[in-house]
Amino acid sequence: MAFSEDLEIACEFFEAVYAGLQTLDGQGISANDMKAWSKAKEYLAPRILKDASGN
Repeated sequence: MAFSEDLEIACEFFEAVYAGLQTLDGQGISANDMKAWSKAKEYLAPRILKDASGN
């Protein structure tokens, strides 16, 4: 696997974990931890690799 493929997988994993955290509605995760995840999401959003179709 090339580094770019590894990075794409890591970004997809992050997105999946973040989506799962959103379903908790504040239960099972502290406000500070959720803030850290949200900050990471904001940082990564413009940097996540997109394929040619924009996905």
